Amino acid sequence: APRRATLRFDPAEPKSGDRLTAIVRSTAGVTFEYDWRIDGRRAGDGSSSLLIPDGAKGKNIEVHVTPRNGTVMGEVVSKGLTVGNHRPLLSSLVVEPATGATILGSVRASARASDADREPVDIRFTWKINGRQIDFRGDSLDPSHFRRGDRIGVEAVAADAESVSDPLRSAEVLIENIPPVITSRPTLLAPDEPFAYAVEVEDPDDRVMRFALLDGPPGMTIDWVSGVVTWNPNGAEPGPQLVQIEADDQHGGRFVQSFSINVAEESPATQPPASSN
Repeated sequence: APRRATLRFDPAEPKSGDRLTAIVRSTAGVTFEYDWRIDGRRAGDGSSSLLIPDGAKGKNIEVHVTPRNGTVMGEVVSKGLTVGNHRPLLSSLVVEPATGATILGSVRASARASDADREPVDIRFTWKINGRQIDFRGDSLDPSHFRRGDRIGVEAVAADAESVSDPLRSAEVLIENIPPVITSRPTLLAPDEPFAYAVEVEDPDDRVMRFALLDGPPGMTIDWVSGVVTWNPNGAEPGPQLVQIEADDQHGGRFVQSFSINVAEESPATQPPASSN
């Protein structure tokens, strides 16, 4: 009669979708008969291996192996195990906007994950600003957390009830500068009176602006801090006088406003308004 067989499984901790093999050792020349069961029900084709079906996590698998030497049967050897858990798989991580992010909008993260056991998956985000982790776990980081020049990165993992996926890390997103915009328009040029124009600017990034007069008639000046333009047109050449003013936020953002001032040959009762573009 065959001597008592030894039995082990490969892999030792199988999961859904794996092929589980019963590796048996006994007397030379002995053949084996395999009886597979999943939660007590017969399964497989009687061979030495069993394809574990999808969704079998937590099910009990047993195999009963009977050694046979001709017509002589040996002692039946049995072994069982429980189908293990698949770790979730995190397949992608996207951060938007990848370019052009400013303090006027949120930075959003989205990820795709799957679970071979068809279980619910929770995606967890960890945010970093300039390489330092912050106390925030949502998928959308609003502007209260960052400012111009910050570099934002995010790491994501997918988790089921038992395990966590390998992490994915995004590229860093730069919070870019918002250029200034001149919102004011030049006033009328009154006859025989100096021209004065206080430039007004909108810039969410900056409160301090630097102004420059790029072009203008002789004698025109601009205060480089306040943006006030002054000019006495007395003695100026008749006709349109081109003016160009630049607002510079000192962080790479600039805005140029162009307009013209019409100087008449004679002092009329009224002067046309300055035109701008």
